[in-house]
Amino acid sequence: MQASSVINRARDILLDTDGIRWLDGDLVKYLESAEREILSRRPEANIYFDTESNQIAIQTYSPPGTTSSTLAISDRYMMCAAFLVSHYALMRDTSDPNNLRRAQECRNEFERHLAQV
Repeated sequence: MQASSVINRARDILLDTDGIRWLDGDLVKYLESAEREILSRRPEANIYFDTESNQIAIQTYSPPGTTSSTLAISDRYMMCAAFLVSHYALMRDTSDPNNLRRAQECRNEFERHLAQV
């Protein structure tokens, strides 16, 4: 699965399908944060984002001591990541007072999806 799939889902949730309000670069940073959180909660998700190929893939083996900015995500965690990316985006945009409420709704949906995976 490609990072663009998660970002497109997040854009749907954010009601920003044209990419006017949130830049791709910001959403990619939020995706990196989302993968770290998902991994901390679900180590078996073993997700990484390959910045060179701009793809998300399942990493089946990681040599000990390897540090990398890549993450992989299996298809089953896509909606978790999309809701968490949306949560982060909305939390950082304080221009609209409704964003904090929407951010909490996204966080709740993330938790619901994570419990179902």
